[in-house]
Amino acid sequence: MRVIETIPHPLMNVQILKMNDKYIIRFEAGPMEQVYKIPAEEFCGIEKIKKLIQKDNMETILDVFLKMKKNTMLFYLK
Repeated sequence: MRVIETIPHPLMNVQILKMNDKYIIRFEAGPMEQVYKIPAEEFCGIEKIKKLIQKDNMETILDVFLKMKKNTMLFYLK
């Protein structure tokens, strides 16, 4: 697995990696991580992938992190 690009974001780490025939988009926020694997043949180059990671999509990713944090807190309350 090879890191292709790191995309700056103030609230999370965003990396695009390449492994075999897939691009892997990894989002990390604290102890939580979201990983999306997409076939390399569907995207001719990194620029199309970067277009996927736009402001609107970042908000969706952050919403998922907030839900994950809420679910994690439920473990501590039991």
